[in-house]
Amino acid sequence: MSKEEEKEKSIKDSPQPQKEELEGLKKELFETKKTAQEHLDGWKRAQADYANLKRRVDTDLADLVTFANADLISKVLPVLENFRRAFIHIPKEKEDDDWVLGIKQVEKQLEDILRNEGLEKIDILGKEADPAVCEVVCFEDSGKHKDGEVIEEIEAGYKLKGKVIKPVKVKVCKK
Repeated sequence: MSKEEEKEKSIKDSPQPQKEELEGLKKELFETKKTAQEHLDGWKRAQADYANLKRRVDTDLADLVTFANADLISKVLPVLENFRRAFIHIPKEKEDDDWVLGIKQVEKQLEDILRNEGLEKIDILGKEADPAVCEVVCFEDSGKHKDGEVIEEIEAGYKLKGKVIKPVKVKVCKK
């Protein structure tokens, strides 16, 4: 062995370089663990973000399916209301005619179809006016009602699966 090789071996064998090398390896291990933890945390966040996105997309899709018919139902509602208005004006002597009973059956059938699709009439008469479901079209002083109470339904309002698609038009007591 040459003198240089011996010198190099003695440097390698001395405790000081091993200590420095060990410290370097410890530092490298710490940095690697830190980087691995950052990657793991990022992966966990990405997984959570993906789960939230999937849940939101599923909810949005369910809402889309639920309310896909809302526009069509809104267009059919005036027809249902016109049936009801027409029945108010049927002469007493014609109420039991087969033709009138047939038309009433068609109206009931339409009403059943809409109800099965999730349509419900808003019932607010005698309750306090709620701006989320009703549109106040006029006020009237009334001694037998409380201030803010709905005293007359001017035009029916409807909800589709809990969401207002047409507010009820009402007359409210104002003292």
